[in-house]
Amino acid sequence: MWAELNQYVVDQMWIVPGIFSKTQEMWGSGLGGIFFWEPQGAPSFGDIYIK
Repeated sequence: MWAELNQYVVDQMWIVPGIFSKTQEMWGSGLGGIFFWEPQGAPSFGDIYIK
């Protein structure tokens, strides 16, 4: 019974990518330590510094 139910659920499930990201960010040349932190969806603010 459980194997049949499991197969039914798998057959009905859509395949969705686990990670999808398309971002574009621009930073001024006077800043350093900037990178886009994907899990939060924002720059890593704690690592940004002024040159």
